[in-house]
Amino acid sequence: MKCKALKNFPKVIDGKPVGPFRKGQDVDLPKDLAEKFIDSAMFEEVKPPAPAPAKKDAEKNSKPAAATTEKKPTTGKAKSD
Repeated sequence: MKCKALKNFPKVIDGKPVGPFRKGQDVDLPKDLAEKFIDSAMFEEVKPPAPAPAKKDAEKNSKPAAATTEKKPTTGKAKSD
């Protein structure tokens, strides 16, 4: 299971060799050990990024920009006769 260390750890934890780990380091741990470390807030799970939407889906969802023909109000003083 992919995890990220939330702090530095020595080579041995509770008499078991597991490290050393550095804060911010991504490691692949056995699931049972990873769950224990995550539960004790020593590590956090690293989830894979969500897949990008398929190109066809992106094209369906995008709308072409509408052309505007609206006249903008003019500024200035009105002409008087």
